[in-house]
Amino acid sequence: MANRALHNLGATPRKGNHPCNLCGQFGKLTRTHVPAKAAGNRVRRSRMVSANGRVIPDPDPRDGGLYVFAHCRTCNGDLQAQYDPAYAEMANGLRHLWVPYPTPGMPLRHALPAIDIMPGAIARTVLIGFFALAPKLRALHPGLADSLVRRDPAITLPPNFAIHLALSVGTQARIAGPFFNIVASSMGRGARNVGVRSSASIYFPPLAWQFAPPDDVLLTAQGWANVSDWLSMPADRTVPLRTVCPPTLPMVWVPEFDPMFRRNMVSMGGGKIAEIVMATDVPAQLFDRA
Repeated sequence: MANRALHNLGATPRKGNHPCNLCGQFGKLTRTHVPAKAAGNRVRRSRMVSANGRVIPDPDPRDGGLYVFAHCRTCNGDLQAQYDPAYAEMANGLRHLWVPYPTPGMPLRHALPAIDIMPGAIARTVLIGFFALAPKLRALHPGLADSLVRRDPAITLPPNFAIHLALSVGTQARIAGPFFNIVASSMGRGARNVGVRSSASIYFPPLAWQFAPPDDVLLTAQGWANVSDWLSMPADRTVPLRTVCPPTLPMVWVPEFDPMFRRNMVSMGGGKIAEIVMATDVPAQLFDRA
């Protein structure tokens, strides 16, 4: 069951032609790194799937970074590669904010430095990564996929989606497709459980991204920044980070390792099968190897 589920998700190379998760054209799918290798994504990974409610591990961890076989050569090699350098530059500019080994009492938010970024390019490469992780996303929103493929100067998300941004802490990294994380409330009798319904997520130090509703209760409570409007900016525009983002961002864990939530959190895959690709020991020299 584990090998078949991994194969169906594109976790392993598949023979023959298959539809690209982004453009929909049939062809040979390529190894799609999420995030870009230039951002340090060369870690040793483990792969798991949630199939019909059960998490199934892949017993063979491998080097090579976090990736799936999801996009065709054109979407991966030409389109996404156009935006990846901007993502890597932002990640490198924020790497000093990464806290590999958080300690009790550390601040829950961190002030952002005065660096310049290309928000349009960054948001596009993140969204292309979300399409790689959520195979049904193109079928549900073909117009959104087509706007990426056409390289439209401004892209608008459907009203029930937003790109959320935070700072990732800890030595773990994780990319995942559709998941619903439910956190049981400890506020006493009558309190409601809260959860995040994520269509795709990327946790890779120093950044964390969620593709979820704009009014998601848990992400709002944690203070994630909604940076969906970055897609309205031309991909080649450079602006100061502090002008397009709140002055501080929350510091968040990969959900399975969050000391505040892991004991009372339940994760469920969206649909019959959802994929998780994880690194549990991101090296401290991460960016030196990029």
